[in-house]
Amino acid sequence: MLLDFKAVELLRHPSVIYFFNANGLRGFQLGDPAKDSPVEVRGFDEMDHEFRFMFSTQRGSNKKLNQPDINEVIGSLRPQDPPDKAVSKR
Repeated sequence: MLLDFKAVELLRHPSVIYFFNANGLRGFQLGDPAKDSPVEVRGFDEMDHEFRFMFSTQRGSNKKLNQPDINEVIGSLRPQDPPDKAVSKR
């Protein structure tokens, strides 16, 4: 499945693919904010729950994304503890 995903994603032609592993999450970033828009980050927790972020700026904006901004978002993410299973009392 990962190979199929990579093949589809590479059709967008991101300039680079970065991998990360931090705070119990792992994943990859498609694109460099200095060269690509949008930049997509996909991550997974230990149970393979997926999250996805798209980073971009509005056309015509003088604001620019940079890699430290994206790194800060990734570094702030934490996996969520699974909810406690309800205990039924009879």
